[in-house]
Amino acid sequence: MLDTDNNVNDLSSKFMRDIYLLIQAFQADYEWQKLKSRQAQGIAAAKANGKNLGRPKAVITNEEIEIVKQYQNQEIALGIALALLNVKKSTFYNLCRAVKK
Repeated sequence: MLDTDNNVNDLSSKFMRDIYLLIQAFQADYEWQKLKSRQAQGIAAAKANGKNLGRPKAVITNEEIEIVKQYQNQEIALGIALALLNVKKSTFYNLCRAVKK
């Protein structure tokens, strides 16, 4: 085993420590590159097989569209719309943006 005690000021010991750390860093970088390469190959194979990657898109129902339109036409208040849909304010505003499109 390599003595990594920094109290020893011998030039050859310092040189050996530096070489050892350099080799360890190279090995870690090489393993990281191999991992990223295998991951990229796996993703490409999954896409080639027609797999959908990531979170599926949310489906907006007709009920949600109607409630958002009522809110936008100022027929119902925000609190009522939130209660009817049982969603938080940020989710409701995301729905409003999606319905506008």
